[in-house]
Amino acid sequence: MSRREPLKLSGLVRKESPEASKNSEPALLMQAIALAAAPPPSLPTEPEVEAPVAAAPTALASVPSEPSEPSGSAVLPALPEGLQGQAIPLLDIPLSLLDESENQNRVSMADADLAELAKSIDVEGVTQPISVRRKPTGRYEIVTGHRRVKASGLARKTTVPAYVHEYSDARALIVTLTENEKRVDLTDYERALGMERLSKTGKSQTQIGDIYGIGQSMVSMHLQMLQLPEALRAIMLANPKAIGARAGADAAKLSKQYPEHEKVLAQALTAVSDGRMKQKDLKDWVESKIKPKDNQPQIVKPKVKQVSALDGTPLYTTEWKPGEKQLVIKCVPDGVDMDQLEQVVRAALEQMRG
Repeated sequence: MSRREPLKLSGLVRKESPEASKNSEPALLMQAIALAAAPPPSLPTEPEVEAPVAAAPTALASVPSEPSEPSGSAVLPALPEGLQGQAIPLLDIPLSLLDESENQNRVSMADADLAELAKSIDVEGVTQPISVRRKPTGRYEIVTGHRRVKASGLARKTTVPAYVHEYSDARALIVTLTENEKRVDLTDYERALGMERLSKTGKSQTQIGDIYGIGQSMVSMHLQMLQLPEALRAIMLANPKAIGARAGADAAKLSKQYPEHEKVLAQALTAVSDGRMKQKDLKDWVESKIKPKDNQPQIVKPKVKQVSALDGTPLYTTEWKPGEKQLVIKCVPDGVDMDQLEQVVRAALEQMRG
């Protein structure tokens, strides 16, 4: 058996040509699964079991591997080496028994795309089975095929064909992330969610970078996006395609450095999301609003003081403006002799000068 090359899912972040991606997808996922866990055990043929609800999955077939889709459709990868020849149950599972996976890092699905897929499923059915794994409760967790499940619901289907795998948690995570990467163009924010899931399994940023084919610093930049306060993340989620990893990381750093200026940062993120500001200008714009320019004097508020007589009667107020070197005296009672007041002030100033 030839020695496997170290895992490099360079097709995940650095998009390849469509032809190269199509030819490399099966090997890509096999390597990903191999990295996710120790050499997997043989996958036994799983007998049919009744689901804990009235509508039980219908057995369609038991196949040695997941077959290719007809020409022009996406192809599910072959089984990893060591599992070839093992039967995988293919069941017709009720949609009511399917649960979303917490590994799903896609935060939005275009309504138009789902509607188009639903029309196709309404006419042809689900030609590419989804992949699931059985839960202890008897329900099924979706590993791949979340869009097909949603579109099947829109098409008023009650069941969907599914391969039932005995995936470990680690392997299911890698399979889900890889499937999303190759089937749709994920945003940097969605990709960051996947990296966060990998980090929670104990993988270092360097190891995550090896999986995605990028450097540790780029992984760190993606993960920093997730450190934004909830209010600012909500702005980013409104249009995640508009804000990339670098701008998101800059916003997170500024948020930590200037937590009292969240409104300014919200204005910047909204402007980027709306297309009124370029991502590369976000950091400079925010800092220009927060930090005073070197050639501009800082504005100091005037100091106002009220002076009263011994019996508490207000006499006058003083307003000192340091920037303008002005002292404004406002007399409260009527009938003050201004000439006399001016003489008193002049005498006081001369005495202070010595």
